[in-house]
Amino acid sequence: MGYDSKHVDIKEAKDGYNRVADDYGKYHTLLDKFDQGMFKRFLPRSGKTLNIIDLGAGDGRMYKHLSKLPHKRYVACDIAEKLLNKHPSKDKVERVVCDLKEPLPFKDNTFDLATSFFVFEHLQQIDTIFNEVERILAPGGRRIIGHFLQRHEFLRRTKEENFKIEFYNHRLSEIEELAKDHFWEVDVFPVMESDDAIGYIILLEKK
Repeated sequence: MGYDSKHVDIKEAKDGYNRVADDYGKYHTLLDKFDQGMFKRFLPRSGKTLNIIDLGAGDGRMYKHLSKLPHKRYVACDIAEKLLNKHPSKDKVERVVCDLKEPLPFKDNTFDLATSFFVFEHLQQIDTIFNEVERILAPGGRRIIGHFLQRHEFLRRTKEENFKIEFYNHRLSEIEELAKDHFWEVDVFPVMESDDAIGYIILLEKK
């Protein structure tokens, strides 16, 4: 995975991530460096047994962190079925193929914690995901977003081809405005590298 200015095909997220599913695990170390584990300080500490949903879960990069929380239900949701099938602990995780641009197949007020990392950049419109998370999150529930500053598509390399995955750049102000419109309490924490913000951890609480 890298940046490349040459023209290559742009794939939709579903197609692109299914194509890289077999090799996606090798990117975990790089992706972990972006958030620097900062989000872990905002995970619930009440000891309550949680219902957790990881939106854009992929092959389960976040599972090693989220599964340590006391939980009775853990849902991994992603549009790329082949990638999702690589998610660990198959018997303990509900793997649900879902399109985050569409209504989610879950009941109202179901989850106590919803997370998403490296997700918004693949959604042209993010209104629906805010509507749906507000609906499925229980009152007092927590939403953690990892939003990282990315100006170009990554070049994905497989044995067969090189390509990029569709990318949309959402400003932090846009995300904050949507969050406040949905009656969330919003806190934003910059992720710093060499005195520059490379992204943000956005913490939302449902009133």
